[in-house]
Amino acid sequence: GQLYVLDDRANHGCFALGNSALHIFRRDGSYERTIKPFPAGIAPERVKATGAFLDGEGRLVPLIHRVLSMTVYPYEDYLWPQQFGLTPDGRALLAVVPPTLFAEAWTPHLALVDPDGGISQESYAGPALGKGLAWAIPSRKDPNVMGGPALAVGAGGKFAYLVGVAVREQNLPAVYRVPLPARGPAEVFFGDPGAAGSDERHLKDPQGIAADGKGLVFVSDRGNNRIVVVSEADGSFAGSFHVDAPSWVGIHNRSGAVYVRSGENVLKFSGFREPKELARLALPPRGTDDPRFRWSLALDGTADPT
Repeated sequence: GQLYVLDDRANHGCFALGNSALHIFRRDGSYERTIKPFPAGIAPERVKATGAFLDGEGRLVPLIHRVLSMTVYPYEDYLWPQQFGLTPDGRALLAVVPPTLFAEAWTPHLALVDPDGGISQESYAGPALGKGLAWAIPSRKDPNVMGGPALAVGAGGKFAYLVGVAVREQNLPAVYRVPLPARGPAEVFFGDPGAAGSDERHLKDPQGIAADGKGLVFVSDRGNNRIVVVSEADGSFAGSFHVDAPSWVGIHNRSGAVYVRSGENVLKFSGFREPKELARLALPPRGTDDPRFRWSLALDGTADPT
């Protein structure tokens, strides 16, 4: 019942790039806490991986890793909106990059932040996901295309699945898998990074991803106007159904209902084996034609109503 919100305008300054805040709200909209940046009263050993240290009077001092971004973490957040993941125990899985303006600035890494703002691992971020890989860059023309990284944590929290990985700014037609909590390196889980297609082994411009917690991964295969369902056990094709230009996808893990953003609408389907459209919600006007302003959606499947 907690809503995690990534605020990429946390510093309200054009130079504070790659430095986001992560807030947690309750269902009634009230603020609960901020876990990124880490709270001032956290135990020093919980944020040792960020470089924070105690001064001569025993006060916790954050280490600023790059003045341009004013980040207190050794890696910076992906510059544009991302669909981050959540583990079963409430840790946030974030797409991050090294703190530099040079070519390696797009090298993809994954970071984990605990529900109290601490870092359980020895390092804030895991290894580079793969040689030559980068995070995809959103479309500058179409606000219906997410374009950047989308992450989902599989059943039991042992693996994370992601789309929005690129080579030379070209979104690769594949789903990647990384082990948790190691967070890398990544391996191709489904699709072929070198060839797009529309059959039961290929994808074309995947945009969103979700896991149902029961062993299935759902992929918004936007280029083929369909949702593709893949088995976590062996990466095999489990099914698909038609949706016009899908981007975000969410799964109600108790009922199996599938929620999909299609253009400026969110559609609800009964499931993927015999899909039937049950409801359609028109999203409110965004108030701008600027494609940088995009919808970010999350499904609360434990609420009643959903």
